[in-house]
Amino acid sequence: MSAAMPHSVKTESLTNQVYKAIKEQIGSRDFRPGERIHEQVLAQRMSISRTPIREALLKLERDGLVICNSRRSYNVRRLTAADVKEIYQILGILEGSVAGLVADQITPDDVELLRRYNARMEAVSNKSDFLAFGAWNRKFHDVFLSKFGNRTLCELCDSVRQQLYNFPISRSSLREWLKKSVREHTEIIRLAETQRKSTSGIRIGAGKRILGTSKRRMTVTGMLPCRLSRRC
Repeated sequence: MSAAMPHSVKTESLTNQVYKAIKEQIGSRDFRPGERIHEQVLAQRMSISRTPIREALLKLERDGLVICNSRRSYNVRRLTAADVKEIYQILGILEGSVAGLVADQITPDDVELLRRYNARMEAVSNKSDFLAFGAWNRKFHDVFLSKFGNRTLCELCDSVRQQLYNFPISRSSLREWLKKSVREHTEIIRLAETQRKSTSGIRIGAGKRILGTSKRRMTVTGMLPCRLSRRC
């Protein structure tokens, strides 16, 4: 295990603290896809019992970030291209619908905020910084989600979206994929600020951005490492 965990955790909610720590290290690739997570090692390093470790791993399993094997040990989930396609479909349904429902609530200030976030995404895409891109992408879509005012939906979208940052991406194709995403976000902004577009038009446009056409599936396949891609 390559992760350097904190030596101790001192909070009232140990389970939540451990959950956040492991989740962060999965996102930062300290725990890599397929890697085994050792409960006893974490418990020793954090100077706590195995109970909050186990409870945190159960939460991460519900999030789809780890899997439990037959020996009751956990491994970081390794996503396939089919998994990623399904995740985009789920986000397309959820976020695309919300974008349509709140279209008439989007203000010029919101549009400017969307432009700012997309500019940030473009800047980090030039550095192929996948994690920073994900953080700004979340802020972008939160502009729409916050208008809807459904906390449970926001948490659900976060949980689903987080799985994408556990995907084993081929770095050679990462920059191209991020730049394509920036262009698609630019189209969402165009739809949001065009007053003559109907609510359904914005819903369809936002849905297409995430849902995944055959072209998107080709892009996802291009992100795969050779051991998963048929083209290698």
